[in-house]
Amino acid sequence: MTIKRPLFHITPMKGWINDPNGFCFKDGVYHLYAQHYPYKPEWGPMHWLHFVSGDGVKFIEDGIALKPTEQYELPWGCFSGSSIVVDGTIYSYYTGAQEGKQVQCLAKSKDGRNFEKFPQNPVIDPDILPSRYSRKDFRDPKAFVRDGNIYILAGCRCLDKGSSILLFKSKDGERFEFVSEFYHSDLTGEGIMECPDIIFPFDGKDDAYLIFSPQFRKSADPYRFQNIHSSVYVYGRADLRSGRFEPVGEETEFDHGFDFYAAQTLSNGNEFLLTAFEAMWDRNYPTAKDGYAGSLVLPRRLSFMPPLLKQSFPDGLKKYETGHAEYGNLACQDGIKKIDLPTGDCKRIKFAVDTSSDWSFVLDGGFSVSYSKDRSLLKVERKGMEEEIYSKDGTKEDTRYIEVRPSSELRFDILVDGCLIDMLIDDGLYAFSSQFYGNGESSICFLGKLSIEGLSLETYGGETL
Repeated sequence: MTIKRPLFHITPMKGWINDPNGFCFKDGVYHLYAQHYPYKPEWGPMHWLHFVSGDGVKFIEDGIALKPTEQYELPWGCFSGSSIVVDGTIYSYYTGAQEGKQVQCLAKSKDGRNFEKFPQNPVIDPDILPSRYSRKDFRDPKAFVRDGNIYILAGCRCLDKGSSILLFKSKDGERFEFVSEFYHSDLTGEGIMECPDIIFPFDGKDDAYLIFSPQFRKSADPYRFQNIHSSVYVYGRADLRSGRFEPVGEETEFDHGFDFYAAQTLSNGNEFLLTAFEAMWDRNYPTAKDGYAGSLVLPRRLSFMPPLLKQSFPDGLKKYETGHAEYGNLACQDGIKKIDLPTGDCKRIKFAVDTSSDWSFVLDGGFSVSYSKDRSLLKVERKGMEEEIYSKDGTKEDTRYIEVRPSSELRFDILVDGCLIDMLIDDGLYAFSSQFYGNGESSICFLGKLSIEGLSLETYGGETL
């Protein structure tokens, strides 16, 4: 089969990408980087691949920004990190991945493409840490500016138990001191809380959403933490004076889908954007036969209703619209209603369904969503794919569940972009991201006795990479 390359989700022209890095905005341009191995569609020593956009929707590949060339980056490369803009210069912080030791480094750029590595790297050496923290698993610096200081959060494994997010502080962004253990969890097993991030959504307040990606997180609840690794947020108070994050809410998954990890945000004034690695570790990658593997989530807008948050697709999609159809309100009384949809590069389907009975719908002949009213439970299945996805142990990755809050209806906003499906539910309170390798069919089929409200379709066009 021919796999459709996504139109808006970021993919590399060739080679491998995983975690998003360095998401920032400077002089009217969005800069986004990805962990990258340029030589094969598989993981290898990490580079930073640069993408640029004028609208935060359509990103164009712009070459490799960071390559592993220094001893403090060898043999495993320039691991994940973040960027801030300081006096017109992009400061990008990343992990130098040595054998048995990880250090935090700095590179600077005026244009986001050409970087100079700081001569005194590393800016944070794990040798300054208290003895309970690992030197080997210490990575993913998240830089942010607050109260005239530059802070860094980094994930670190604890040698006794669990994992911590550590806080560092600097006046100039070049010399950092260790402040404290900002947040700790005992629930990561042998893994760590990777890719920490933080959002301060309310001006002048310490209220914050702490974000991280726990490895190997398991739960007694079968409907939580269904992937090998996850991405979560927790609402609370960030006390930078004491160096502690005080949680108010519980750890909540950003996304319940098969393919979402290493969430990273951009705070740009009142604009808050989210992207992530739209794949999962320790599986096969069907696009590898086309010379590339890995994709990033089309940046979503975040809105806040503490202790939760909501996600929505960017308004900027509208300018790429090539078609629009309104199907209105439909009643499915005879048990089945199928609607053929236009084929194309990218489409978006929106509708609401009442929750007074059990029902299901099937998108594009195999992406199935079923609702159980007694349990307020959605079951999502990838059926009949032309390219199946398996975990390392041979298990087929084809079923996930979402517990939703009881309500009279569920609203769906679904973006199908090439071989990726992003589904936002209940006005973005729940999200589900998935690879889907269908048979080319373009349709939606409703099953059960149900009422469908406001069914609409938008199609989008543009030149793919």
